[in-house]
This record gives sequence, structure tokens and C-alpha cells, in this order.
Amino acid sequence: MSKGDVGLTFVIADLVKNDWIVSLPIQAYARYDLIATKGKTIRRIQVKYRALVRGAMHCLKTTTVGGEAYTEEDVDAFAITNGEHIAYITIQDTANKAISIRVEPSKNNQKLGCRNLEDYKLLL
Repeated sequence: MSKGDVGLTFVIADLVKNDWIVSLPIQAYARYDLIATKGKTIRRIQVKYRALVRGAMHCLKTTTVGGEAYTEEDVDAFAITNGEHIAYITIQDTANKAISIRVEPSKNNQKLGCRNLEDYKLLL
């Protein structure tokens, strides 16, 4: 089983638990991994599985094939998970190519410029 499959399954379970309806694309080459709907809200979500490194989950806003960056035309949000925690971050909130979500407090207690997991636990 791949880490990507584990991450996708974990995110689907979290969304369903929070009353989202989840649909998966039929084609493997879709730019998103799943579609989540709740009422009239529809979100195309790209799931990224990342190990915890120095208390944070880090990922690039690019595809694994070709390294092309995702845009607002491709996805509405990223779900970044390590299989234990999930952070939902909108594409509009990802100005840089890299995304870092702090799961544990930084060792130097830096607050400014940190994205903390607590602020990204729910898909909006």
C-alpha cells in the first residue's frame, strides 16, 4: 500500500465524519484527488501525504509528474496529512511554492509566519 493511498483514505474518512460527500475522479490523470461537497459548497482537493519533519508537514505545491504547480483552475484546496493529522489549506492561501504546516510548536517558540495545524483543521 502506498503512502498516497493511506493519505487519501484518511482524508476521505475525515471528510465523511464531518458531513461532506466525497466523490473520486474516474480518470487517474485528474489534477485533483477527490471532490468534496457539503450543501452548495464544492471543493476539488489535492491530497499530499507528508511525514512529520521537525514538527511540521512540508510539501510543494507541484505535481509529482512534471513538477508543474497547481493553480486555482486545478484545485480549490490541499489536504496535507501524515496519516495522523490533516490540514486543509485553500489554494488562495498558498502564495509560495512550498507549504508548511506546524503540528508541534517550534523549538524557538516562533509564532510570526507559522501556519499552525489548529488553524487548518476544517475544510471551508
